[in-house]
Amino acid sequence: MPTDDHPTWSRITTGKFTSFVLPGDYNMLAVVTGRAWRWTWRIVDRDTGFVISDAGREHHGQPKTALRMAKLVMDANARRWGHNLRETVQHLEDRLEFERIPALERGKMTQDLEFMRAMMRHTMIVERGGIKHAKCDLCGQSPDHLGLQLHELLQRGMTVNNPAARELSYVPELTALLCANCHSRAHNPEVRDKLFRIAFKRYGRLQVSLAFERFKSAYEQRNTNLHITLPAPEDDLSAERSETATGEKGNCR
Repeated sequence: MPTDDHPTWSRITTGKFTSFVLPGDYNMLAVVTGRAWRWTWRIVDRDTGFVISDAGREHHGQPKTALRMAKLVMDANARRWGHNLRETVQHLEDRLEFERIPALERGKMTQDLEFMRAMMRHTMIVERGGIKHAKCDLCGQSPDHLGLQLHELLQRGMTVNNPAARELSYVPELTALLCANCHSRAHNPEVRDKLFRIAFKRYGRLQVSLAFERFKSAYEQRNTNLHITLPAPEDDLSAERSETATGEKGNCR
């Protein structure tokens, strides 16, 4: 019985065919399907059904062999994405933006890019306790059917022709997870400042400031001066408001 050696696999029988399913990291799902002496496997994205890897025309005589191969490939994908996910996204974006690429290849690269960005989003959701506990960074509400969306606090349009700055804009300290409603208004400067203050609380002002300064340095090497500045923390704003209110009361007297 294949599930004896793989207790986390779930077994599904449909007619003459049997499938074994195993969820993995980065929203991956390993699926092994077959009957008798013909077993094959594929790795798919759980939300979209996008096929990440498959066995092609290769078939395995034993289900255990297919199970082992599928898990090896899924684990290898997870290790690779854990190391170079952001670098891969940035490389694909640059190629799509600056190179002349045939339409078929461009379509495949666009799919890959969308998938990698989905993996970045999934990583941030995992860091926030999983899909059942992750909330919108701005409104704090559970997401609707559209889910949480990845948002860069320093917009991608700012980093055209500047791959170094673009790569530095993908760090967690300079990104946010937003519901669709909040994402639609996130480019407003006041909302951006609020998201920065939320990042201060999550990662610490020092970490966010260091990430911002690295981006600013890379940006200004290829562009003019960066006109965006980090907002004051909430504590400083509260103190400033208190001083202003005290001054106004004194003037009234």
